[in-house]
Amino acid sequence: MPDTPLPANQRIAIVIHSLTKGGAERVAASLSEHFARTHTVDLIVFDGRLTAYPYGGTLVDLNCPATTNILGKLTNLARRFWKLHKQFRQHHYAHIFSFMESANFPTLLASPAAIVSVRNNPHKFSPATRWMMRILYPRARKVVAVSNAIADILRQELAINNALSIPNPLNFTDIDILKRQPVGHPRPYLLAIGRLHPQKGFDLLITAFARSKASQTTDLLILGEGPQRDRLQRQISGLGLTEKVWLKGAANNPYGYLANAQLFVLSSRYEGYPNVLIEALACQCPVVATNCPTGPNEILTHGVNGILVENENADELSKAIDYMMENPSLRESFRQQGRAAIQHLKLSTIAGQWLEI
Repeated sequence: MPDTPLPANQRIAIVIHSLTKGGAERVAASLSEHFARTHTVDLIVFDGRLTAYPYGGTLVDLNCPATTNILGKLTNLARRFWKLHKQFRQHHYAHIFSFMESANFPTLLASPAAIVSVRNNPHKFSPATRWMMRILYPRARKVVAVSNAIADILRQELAINNALSIPNPLNFTDIDILKRQPVGHPRPYLLAIGRLHPQKGFDLLITAFARSKASQTTDLLILGEGPQRDRLQRQISGLGLTEKVWLKGAANNPYGYLANAQLFVLSSRYEGYPNVLIEALACQCPVVATNCPTGPNEILTHGVNGILVENENADELSKAIDYMMENPSLRESFRQQGRAAIQHLKLSTIAGQWLEI
């Protein structure tokens, strides 16, 4: 499908909690950069103290950072609503795009003309969050789900009938530059990337790696930070893998690691539409992924551009890793097929779909 040309200059608002590291934050920043080439863009955040990604347009910090207690959350919702209401009234936006529930709720209270985006599996949201979604989301101009499966859940289970799906975009130009950065690890390695959180299933991956033949010839690198670091490090030590499995911390440029990996492994228990999986394919890194809800089976065709294994099954994950490592010709085929399968995710194409809503 050809790229959709952007219409004449319009004023666009993109609302998100912050630009700290995360998949939704990266998408919001990338869209802001693309829109800003031909439009006036306000990237509105509630906490502007840390920006992990380059962005386009003007950063508008409403200075309403997150709080932890219930009263604080309710007060914050009111403050965010009022500040957004003033911002929207002052600037007549042709498009208002909001990302994640922390931004979606106050944005919709401030303007029913907004388009909100759901980035994760609603089954993992709290009952209070799902209740708010049922109340507020039907009034939105549209609700953009990041995968077809999430859009189905919204329509079928939450009666949100104005839902549609638009996948995450890829900036191939930037990725192709950044992936050239050399990686200093001295041995061949498998790679995983994500927050050190139970969602990502790194405990399962470490167990699978320990059982694999691949552990005799390769290392496992895990990029990311999070609350499970100490627990995962204890697991690594208990399995005698301290010289084989490396928790490398967050990486500013994961693409060099992806381009040089023998294999990328997604071990998640659930996802929305995993950015890191499509980034691996963009870097021509062969992949093995759990067939978790939601997203991986909308990205991978099993046996064509990657391997899908049963969710939360460490034995199957271990077998798939060994199968891939024992078949270099298959890995090479996946390198080529993977890149070809994601051409429809070009940033310009996905940005056009947002503006067409």
